[in-house]
Amino acid sequence: MAQFLKIDVSARSIGMGGSFVAVANDASAIYLNPAGLAQVSGYQAMFTHTEWIAGTQYDFGAITLNLADDGAVGLMISSFSSGDMAVTTAESPDGTG
Repeated sequence: MAQFLKIDVSARSIGMGGSFVAVANDASAIYLNPAGLAQVSGYQAMFTHTEWIAGTQYDFGAITLNLADDGAVGLMISSFSSGDMAVTTAESPDGTG
């Protein structure tokens, strides 16, 4: 279930074999390790679009802002889409259109 949660959102994290949690210091930290937002400097934005298997798509966007002594804030939006799926029945195994 929820296998889309295993799709990585950062090319840097993918390049490190997914072992990015300990060094998460960019906008992708909001997805991989939210505590890493404290290490993000200034303002950062990140947007990712992934064409995945079986015609599925995964989109991710994040904006983070370090507020110095007051902490850090971030906003993340992610979307997984499987596109249109044909409805099949015993009478119409190729789809109902």
